[in-house]
Amino acid sequence: MQNPIELKIKSIYRDISRKEQQIADYILHYPERIIHQSIGDLSRQLGVAESTVFRFCQRLGYKGYKEFKIDLATFKKQEKPLEHQIYEGISESDSAKGIAKKVFEANRQALSETLELLEEEILEAAVRLLTTSQQIIFFGVGGSNVIAMDAYHKFLRSPLNVVCETDSHIQLMKAARMTEDDCGVLISHSGQSRDILQIAGQVKKSGAKLIVVTSFLLSPLAELADLCLLSTSKEIAFRPEALASRITQLSIMDALFVNVMYANRLASEASLDLIREVIISTKEE
Repeated sequence: MQNPIELKIKSIYRDISRKEQQIADYILHYPERIIHQSIGDLSRQLGVAESTVFRFCQRLGYKGYKEFKIDLATFKKQEKPLEHQIYEGISESDSAKGIAKKVFEANRQALSETLELLEEEILEAAVRLLTTSQQIIFFGVGGSNVIAMDAYHKFLRSPLNVVCETDSHIQLMKAARMTEDDCGVLISHSGQSRDILQIAGQVKKSGAKLIVVTSFLLSPLAELADLCLLSTSKEIAFRPEALASRITQLSIMDALFVNVMYANRLASEASLDLIREVIISTKEE
Protein backbone atom coordinates (compact mmCIF):
# COMPACT_ATOMS: atom_id res chain seq x y z
CA MET A 1 0.00 0.00 0.00
CA GLN A 2 1.26 3.45 -0.87
CA ASN A 3 2.07 5.69 2.07
CA PRO A 4 -0.48 8.52 2.02
CA ILE A 5 1.99 10.78 3.86
CA GLU A 6 4.36 10.59 0.91
CA LEU A 7 1.50 11.18 -1.50
CA LYS A 8 0.39 14.25 0.42
CA ILE A 9 3.97 15.57 0.45
CA LYS A 10 3.91 15.44 -3.33
CA SER A 11 0.63 17.37 -3.37
CA ILE A 12 2.19 20.31 -1.49
CA TYR A 13 5.79 20.11 -2.74
CA ARG A 14 5.40 22.62 -5.58
CA ASP A 15 3.99 25.33 -3.31
CA ILE A 16 6.26 25.18 -0.26
CA SER A 17 9.50 27.03 0.46
CA ARG A 18 12.96 25.75 -0.48
CA LYS A 19 13.71 24.87 3.17
CA GLU A 20 10.44 22.98 3.47
CA GLN A 21 11.28 21.13 0.24
CA GLN A 22 14.56 20.16 1.89
CA ILE A 23 12.58 18.61 4.77
CA ALA A 24 10.26 16.88 2.28
CA ASP A 25 13.19 15.39 0.35
CA TYR A 26 14.72 14.03 3.56
CA ILE A 27 11.44 12.41 4.62
CA LEU A 28 10.92 10.82 1.20
CA HIS A 29 14.42 9.35 1.16
CA TYR A 30 14.89 8.45 4.84
CA PRO A 31 11.46 7.85 6.45
CA GLU A 32 12.91 5.27 8.85
CA ARG A 33 15.29 7.86 10.33
CA ILE A 34 12.52 10.35 11.10
CA ILE A 35 10.83 7.89 13.45
CA HIS A 36 13.87 7.99 15.78
CA GLN A 37 14.65 11.71 15.52
CA SER A 38 13.32 14.53 17.65
CA ILE A 39 12.29 17.78 16.02
CA GLY A 40 15.53 19.27 17.34
CA ASP A 41 17.63 16.46 15.84
CA LEU A 42 15.99 16.91 12.45
CA SER A 43 16.26 20.70 12.42
CA ARG A 44 19.96 20.58 13.34
CA GLN A 45 20.75 17.94 10.72
CA LEU A 46 19.04 19.89 7.95
CA GLY A 47 20.09 23.34 9.15
CA VAL A 48 16.54 24.67 9.43
CA ALA A 49 14.58 26.16 12.31
CA GLU A 50 12.36 23.92 14.44
CA SER A 51 9.48 26.24 13.57
CA THR A 52 10.02 25.40 9.89
CA VAL A 53 9.72 21.67 10.63
CA PHE A 54 6.64 22.31 12.76
CA ARG A 55 5.02 24.41 10.01
CA PHE A 56 5.77 21.72 7.44
CA CYS A 57 3.96 19.12 9.56
CA GLN A 58 0.98 21.43 9.89
CA ARG A 59 0.84 21.85 6.12
CA LEU A 60 0.36 18.08 5.93
CA GLY A 61 -2.60 18.35 8.28
CA TYR A 62 -0.93 17.38 11.58
CA LYS A 63 -1.07 19.26 14.86
CA GLY A 64 2.69 18.95 15.20
CA TYR A 65 5.83 16.90 14.66
CA LYS A 66 4.98 14.22 17.21
CA GLU A 67 1.64 13.40 15.60
CA PHE A 68 3.35 13.31 12.20
CA LYS A 69 5.97 10.80 13.44
CA ILE A 70 3.34 8.51 14.97
CA ASP A 71 1.44 8.40 11.68
CA LEU A 72 4.60 7.84 9.67
CA ALA A 73 5.57 4.91 11.91
CA THR A 74 2.36 3.06 11.03
CA PHE A 75 3.49 2.52 7.45
CA LYS A 76 6.22 0.19 6.26
CA LYS A 77 9.32 1.72 4.79
CA GLN A 78 9.18 1.86 0.99
CA GLU A 79 12.04 0.17 -0.87
CA LYS A 80 12.50 3.33 -2.95
CA PRO A 81 11.33 6.92 -2.55
CA LEU A 82 7.82 7.44 -3.91
CA GLU A 83 8.89 9.34 -7.01
CA HIS A 84 11.28 6.56 -8.14
CA GLN A 85 9.30 3.39 -7.49
CA ILE A 86 7.30 3.38 -10.73
CA TYR A 87 8.19 1.32 -13.77
CA GLU A 88 11.12 2.40 -15.90
CA GLY A 89 10.33 5.16 -18.39
CA ILE A 90 9.20 4.52 -21.94
CA SER A 91 12.01 3.97 -24.46
CA GLU A 92 12.22 3.85 -28.25
CA SER A 93 12.79 0.12 -28.08
CA ASP A 94 9.41 -0.53 -26.44
CA SER A 95 6.75 -2.25 -28.53
CA ALA A 96 3.32 -0.70 -29.01
CA LYS A 97 1.91 -3.18 -26.47
CA GLY A 98 4.80 -2.43 -24.11
CA ILE A 99 4.05 1.29 -24.22
CA ALA A 100 0.36 0.59 -23.67
CA LYS A 101 1.24 -1.55 -20.66
CA LYS A 102 3.25 1.28 -19.11
CA VAL A 103 0.46 3.78 -19.75
CA PHE A 104 -2.06 1.43 -18.12
CA GLU A 105 0.28 0.85 -15.19
CA ALA A 106 0.67 4.60 -14.70
CA ASN A 107 -3.11 4.97 -14.64
CA ARG A 108 -3.51 2.07 -12.23
CA GLN A 109 -1.01 3.48 -9.78
CA ALA A 110 -2.42 7.00 -10.06
CA LEU A 111 -5.89 5.65 -9.24
CA SER A 112 -4.52 3.68 -6.28
CA GLU A 113 -2.71 6.73 -4.92
CA THR A 114 -5.76 8.98 -5.38
CA LEU A 115 -7.88 6.50 -3.43
CA GLU A 116 -5.34 6.65 -0.59
CA LEU A 117 -5.67 10.46 -0.51
CA LEU A 118 -9.47 10.47 -0.39
CA GLU A 119 -10.56 11.33 3.15
CA GLU A 120 -13.83 9.78 4.31
CA GLU A 121 -15.08 12.89 6.10
CA ILE A 122 -14.41 15.20 3.16
CA LEU A 123 -16.01 12.79 0.68
CA GLU A 124 -19.11 12.44 2.85
CA ALA A 125 -19.31 16.22 3.31
CA ALA A 126 -19.07 16.70 -0.46
CA VAL A 127 -21.94 14.28 -1.03
CA ARG A 128 -24.08 16.05 1.57
CA LEU A 129 -23.32 19.41 -0.01
CA LEU A 130 -24.22 18.20 -3.49
CA THR A 131 -27.47 16.56 -2.39
CA THR A 132 -28.64 19.64 -0.47
CA SER A 133 -27.70 22.35 -2.98
CA GLN A 134 -30.36 24.06 -5.05
CA GLN A 135 -28.09 24.23 -8.08
CA ILE A 136 -24.73 22.64 -8.91
CA ILE A 137 -22.46 24.17 -11.54
CA PHE A 138 -19.42 22.31 -12.86
CA PHE A 139 -16.51 24.54 -13.83
CA GLY A 140 -13.31 23.79 -15.72
CA VAL A 141 -11.06 25.60 -18.18
CA GLY A 142 -9.05 24.02 -21.02
CA GLY A 143 -8.49 20.29 -20.49
CA SER A 144 -10.33 20.44 -17.16
CA ASN A 145 -13.49 21.51 -18.97
CA VAL A 146 -13.61 18.01 -20.46
CA ILE A 147 -13.83 16.62 -16.92
CA ALA A 148 -16.49 19.17 -15.97
CA MET A 149 -18.59 18.30 -19.02
CA ASP A 150 -18.26 14.58 -18.33
CA ALA A 151 -19.41 15.17 -14.73
CA TYR A 152 -22.34 17.21 -16.03
CA HIS A 153 -23.24 14.39 -18.42
CA LYS A 154 -23.27 11.92 -15.51
CA PHE A 155 -25.14 14.10 -13.05
CA LEU A 156 -27.90 14.85 -15.58
CA ARG A 157 -29.03 11.33 -14.72
CA SER A 158 -29.42 12.29 -11.06
CA PRO A 159 -32.31 14.15 -9.42
CA LEU A 160 -30.03 17.19 -8.93
CA ASN A 161 -30.20 20.48 -10.80
CA VAL A 162 -26.89 20.68 -12.67
CA VAL A 163 -25.33 23.16 -15.09
CA CYS A 164 -22.12 23.31 -17.13
CA GLU A 165 -20.78 25.71 -19.77
CA THR A 166 -17.73 25.49 -22.03
CA ASP A 167 -16.94 29.19 -22.50
CA SER A 168 -14.94 30.67 -19.60
CA HIS A 169 -16.71 34.05 -19.82
CA ILE A 170 -20.12 32.39 -19.61
CA GLN A 171 -18.82 30.33 -16.67
CA LEU A 172 -17.88 33.57 -14.96
CA MET A 173 -21.33 35.02 -15.63
CA LYS A 174 -22.97 31.88 -14.24
CA ALA A 175 -20.78 32.13 -11.14
CA ALA A 176 -21.93 35.71 -10.61
CA ARG A 177 -25.57 34.58 -10.53
CA MET A 178 -25.08 31.85 -7.93
CA THR A 179 -26.60 32.12 -4.46
CA GLU A 180 -25.73 30.79 -1.01
CA ASP A 181 -27.97 27.78 -1.75
CA ASP A 182 -25.81 26.73 -4.71
CA CYS A 183 -22.59 24.76 -5.06
CA GLY A 184 -19.75 25.11 -7.56
CA VAL A 185 -17.51 22.17 -8.45
CA LEU A 186 -14.20 23.41 -9.88
CA ILE A 187 -11.71 21.09 -11.53
CA SER A 188 -8.10 22.15 -12.12
CA HIS A 189 -4.94 20.05 -12.06
CA SER A 190 -2.61 22.95 -11.20
CA GLY A 191 -5.07 24.98 -9.15
CA GLN A 192 -3.43 28.19 -10.33
CA SER A 193 -4.98 29.01 -13.70
CA ARG A 194 -5.93 32.69 -13.81
CA ASP A 195 -9.32 31.98 -15.41
CA ILE A 196 -10.34 29.30 -12.93
CA LEU A 197 -9.20 31.42 -9.98
CA GLN A 198 -11.33 34.29 -11.25
CA ILE A 199 -14.32 31.97 -11.50
CA ALA A 200 -13.66 30.54 -8.04
CA GLY A 201 -13.39 34.03 -6.58
CA GLN A 202 -16.75 34.92 -8.09
CA VAL A 203 -18.36 31.76 -6.72
CA LYS A 204 -17.18 32.72 -3.23
CA LYS A 205 -18.28 36.33 -3.72
CA SER A 206 -21.75 35.07 -4.62
CA GLY A 207 -21.91 33.18 -1.32
CA ALA A 208 -22.06 29.72 -2.90
CA LYS A 209 -20.11 26.75 -1.59
CA LEU A 210 -17.07 25.48 -3.45
CA ILE A 211 -15.83 21.93 -4.01
CA VAL A 212 -12.40 21.76 -5.66
CA VAL A 213 -10.73 18.82 -7.40
CA THR A 214 -7.00 19.46 -7.84
CA SER A 215 -3.59 17.82 -7.53
CA PHE A 216 -2.05 20.49 -5.29
CA LEU A 217 -3.25 20.89 -1.72
CA LEU A 218 -1.65 24.32 -1.21
CA SER A 219 -2.61 25.78 -4.59
CA PRO A 220 -4.46 29.14 -4.68
CA LEU A 221 -7.59 27.32 -5.81
CA ALA A 222 -7.45 24.80 -2.95
CA GLU A 223 -7.11 27.68 -0.49
CA LEU A 224 -10.50 29.02 -1.67
CA ALA A 225 -12.27 25.65 -1.37
CA ASP A 226 -14.83 24.70 1.23
CA LEU A 227 -13.95 21.09 0.41
CA CYS A 228 -10.90 19.87 -1.52
CA LEU A 229 -10.53 16.45 -3.15
CA LEU A 230 -6.98 15.56 -4.22
CA SER A 231 -6.06 13.73 -7.41
CA THR A 232 -2.66 12.35 -8.34
CA SER A 233 -1.07 11.49 -11.67
CA LYS A 234 2.04 9.93 -13.16
CA GLU A 235 3.88 11.71 -15.96
CA ILE A 236 5.39 9.64 -18.74
CA ALA A 237 6.93 10.49 -22.12
CA PHE A 238 4.58 12.51 -24.35
CA ARG A 239 1.91 12.53 -21.64
CA PRO A 240 2.54 15.32 -19.13
CA GLU A 241 1.21 15.20 -15.59
CA ALA A 242 -1.68 17.58 -16.29
CA LEU A 243 -3.06 15.24 -18.95
CA ALA A 244 -2.40 12.14 -16.85
CA SER A 245 -4.51 13.55 -14.00
CA ARG A 246 -7.68 13.22 -16.08
CA ILE A 247 -8.20 9.54 -15.26
CA THR A 248 -8.09 10.20 -11.50
CA GLN A 249 -10.32 13.28 -11.73
CA LEU A 250 -12.86 11.35 -13.77
CA SER A 251 -12.83 8.63 -11.13
CA ILE A 252 -13.38 11.14 -8.32
CA MET A 253 -16.41 12.50 -10.17
CA ASP A 254 -17.65 8.92 -10.71
CA ALA A 255 -17.32 8.25 -6.98
CA LEU A 256 -19.27 11.41 -6.13
CA PHE A 257 -21.98 10.52 -8.64
CA VAL A 258 -22.53 6.98 -7.35
CA ASN A 259 -22.58 8.24 -3.74
CA VAL A 260 -25.12 10.90 -4.65
CA MET A 261 -27.34 8.37 -6.42
CA TYR A 262 -27.29 6.04 -3.40
CA ALA A 263 -28.05 8.92 -1.03
CA ASN A 264 -31.61 9.07 -2.40
CA ARG A 265 -32.22 5.83 -4.27
CA LEU A 266 -35.93 6.29 -5.00
CA ALA A 267 -35.51 9.71 -6.58
CA SER A 268 -32.37 8.54 -8.38
CA GLU A 269 -34.11 5.50 -9.88
CA ALA A 270 -36.98 7.67 -11.09
CA SER A 271 -34.54 10.11 -12.67
CA LEU A 272 -32.59 7.28 -14.34
CA ASP A 273 -35.79 5.78 -15.74
CA LEU A 274 -36.76 9.15 -17.20
CA ILE A 275 -33.38 9.58 -18.89
CA ARG A 276 -33.40 6.01 -20.22
CA GLU A 277 -36.86 6.54 -21.70
CA VAL A 278 -35.77 9.71 -23.47
CA ILE A 279 -32.54 8.16 -24.81
CA ILE A 280 -34.32 5.01 -26.01
CA SER A 281 -36.68 7.19 -28.04
CA THR A 282 -33.71 8.41 -30.07
CA LYS A 283 -32.67 4.89 -31.14
CA GLU A 284 -33.74 3.34 -34.41
CA GLU A 285 -35.95 0.30 -34.02
